[in-house]
Amino acid sequence: MMLSQQDYQNGWAAYEARRSIPGFAIRHQDKPSWDGSDLEGRKLLIHAEQGLGDTLQFCRYLEHFTEQDIDFAVELPERLLPLLSSLPSSDHHVAIGQNTRCDVQAPLMSLPHLIGPAEPFYPATRAYIPAEENSVAQWRERLPSDGTLRIALCWQGNTDYRADANRSIPLDAFSPIATLENIQLISLQQGDSTEDLARQSWGANVLSLGNDIDTDGAFVDSAAILKSVDLLITSDTAIAHLGGALGVKTWLALAFVPDWRWGLSGTETSWYPSMTLYRQPQHGDWASIFKKITHDLKEQYSCCLLYTSPSP
Repeated sequence: MMLSQQDYQNGWAAYEARRSIPGFAIRHQDKPSWDGSDLEGRKLLIHAEQGLGDTLQFCRYLEHFTEQDIDFAVELPERLLPLLSSLPSSDHHVAIGQNTRCDVQAPLMSLPHLIGPAEPFYPATRAYIPAEENSVAQWRERLPSDGTLRIALCWQGNTDYRADANRSIPLDAFSPIATLENIQLISLQQGDSTEDLARQSWGANVLSLGNDIDTDGAFVDSAAILKSVDLLITSDTAIAHLGGALGVKTWLALAFVPDWRWGLSGTETSWYPSMTLYRQPQHGDWASIFKKITHDLKEQYSCCLLYTSPSP
């Protein structure tokens, strides 16, 4: 609750209690914990925890260690290593399960508590994950370029996540956007959820890339695609963190009671300056969010959008 209220100093301290809660994928509990003090020649192991989105969000803090004369290693999911290979800390990256000597350890999401400041906005407000330039150029040529507005979509999170039913969006909620002309909708959804498009009257108009991309590593192609579109509209899942970390214009649709990291009110988040938050006015009300999103699309992109009424 303290983090939701942006009481970061107390919130980060209280968040340390998660280390004793089963299910948070916090490893290396058998090794001494780092308390944030001077390492004095000791090697620090920083290990990713929880989901891929959490790793993307909190890997911003790794730059702190590359700026210091510190011996450290960063244990990451193997499929994220290609995407994060351009980070300043990449020389220190190892895959989960690789044997790595260390003297002390810290979970990745403990870093704001351990290194400070209390606010979560490290490094300075800017994009901190780059997309591969050649891949971006290739996708810009491959995607439709006939003057249409390119909008990337993602609606479904990891179904194994206990609160996924609350945060994922029924695909038909996107229907008002699909009635806009001069747009190209591009689906980054992967897995079985891609089949949802076939059940929509407008699904055939969506360019679905999800199951044909990112074969060389998680989000490698997705990052290049996002740097090639005008806007990302997404549920609260890892793709939202990818868009924010890339500095891509991102509109995030949130449940009535959102995850703690988005706070309880407002349309902006200092985690990602390029992101706009859209909040449900009441539980389950995705229709109001997408009515507002459709309005904002017509307001902000009036030069290239025309609106047509849905077929009866």
